[in-house]
Amino acid sequence: AALPNVLSIEASRAQPLRLDQSVSAARADTLRVGTPPNWSAGAGKGVIVGVIDSGLDFRHNDFKNGDGTTRVLALWDMRPSGASGAPPAGYTYGGVCTPAMINAAIAGDSAACVHKDTDSHGTHVAGIAAGNGQATGNGQLAYRMIGMAPSADLLITNGNSYGSAAILDSIAWMKATAAALGRPLVINMSFGSYFGRRDGTSNYETGMDNLGQRGQRGHPRHRHPHAGRQRNRRLHHSRGNQAGQSRGLVPRHQFVWRQCGGPRLRGHAHRESG
Repeated sequence: AALPNVLSIEASRAQPLRLDQSVSAARADTLRVGTPPNWSAGAGKGVIVGVIDSGLDFRHNDFKNGDGTTRVLALWDMRPSGASGAPPAGYTYGGVCTPAMINAAIAGDSAACVHKDTDSHGTHVAGIAAGNGQATGNGQLAYRMIGMAPSADLLITNGNSYGSAAILDSIAWMKATAAALGRPLVINMSFGSYFGRRDGTSNYETGMDNLGQRGQRGHPRHRHPHAGRQRNRRLHHSRGNQAGQSRGLVPRHQFVWRQCGGPRLRGHAHRESG
């Protein structure tokens, strides 16, 4: 380049969407037997998928059966006030929308279950995990976008909106509900935090470990946190001490951020290395 401060020039390139290929990449679609949305095998029938996130748009067709009724076994709206229904047994906050309440809301009684996924993230990840592809729009045919377990039933909370204690309560409630039904359970948790310890000794981590034990009647319980989307977040740093150099405040020019999956970037802040 003619300008001394320009190191290189690269043409802009399109970045194609890839999420619609994840199911086929995992070959989950090859397991399905039958015609959607009434697959006869290989689609998660009998399994419960729990989603702890921001909630669910239960009116979305991907979360309905072929007859238009809900696939949601229970939805715990964990708001401290304003939620429909009563708290689950043993808890004192929020309210649970039952299938009857959700079906009434779908049919037009908006007061039957007032829960809303105000963030849409919960609906998004629930679709990846268990959407059956019935929804369509923009001239597209139905059953083009099908999740990993399109015949599974759903347990939903908006626990991620209310902190780690609500997340642990969500897991415990989902485990108890699945155990009472004698059903296997998989829980999706597409969130994380940059704060606190990472050695497994915090109360939150200990609670996760305890709740992750095998369920009653031998049914396994699986928790699936997200794989990470922090490639552009400055989460890690590295530095080395030269001979005779004391530990302490890291000078700006020696501080190096490492981007997850990306290049190393020089930082612009002091940090106690302790």
